[in-house]
Amino acid sequence: MAFFTIKEKAKIITIVNYLISEGLDITVEIQGKDERFATRAIAIEEFFGVDSLIVEKLSPEEGNSFILSAPVVVLSFDLKGRRASCITKYVGVPRENPNYGLFFELPPAVELDEMRREQRITDVITKILSVEFSLEDEGKKYQLSVVNLGSAGLGLIVEKRDFDLFEKINVGDRIQDITVFLPLATMTTDATVKHTTLIKEGQFRGCYLVGIESSSLMEIGELQEEQEKVE
Repeated sequence: MAFFTIKEKAKIITIVNYLISEGLDITVEIQGKDERFATRAIAIEEFFGVDSLIVEKLSPEEGNSFILSAPVVVLSFDLKGRRASCITKYVGVPRENPNYGLFFELPPAVELDEMRREQRITDVITKILSVEFSLEDEGKKYQLSVVNLGSAGLGLIVEKRDFDLFEKINVGDRIQDITVFLPLATMTTDATVKHTTLIKEGQFRGCYLVGIESSSLMEIGELQEEQEKVE
């Protein structure tokens, strides 16, 4: 079976945040043990200055003892109908509350089994639904739909009710703290306005297309392009 490997830390954190928010089951395989153990992700926190994954104590209980002598484990889980797995290492328990959970190294990579053409990984991880932001010293929140994702960033639809936005921004301006809504999580980024274009035909006739660009958004676009190559 072919696999698609994700190595970028930001994308791995997005996947982990999805596991946390959905409370998904994680299967743990410990070297030398035939039995598999179950857990769930709780949080991402620093452990001795390094981002670490915190999970619930393993079930059955004996897994929490086995892991002390075989700290390298394989975690596997379901990600929107596709099987995913990663290798990580047990690093300890929180001193202030040892019953809280177990600390693992944040996985350096996540492998997803090959998806069918009609079930692209981009639909699972990188499809952006909308964005939301407020401008400095302004109370209004702009909630805009996303119509395209390219190598340069995002294309946002500005409808008539939000035309006052053009009194506050110009091409070249920087918009801070844009919340981007993904199916698996949300992310916050700053972006530069690259163009504003009146749409003259089609579904969004009379609206404006606003193009924005940021390095974070470009990384999402690159992931989409990589997946399209393997399909």
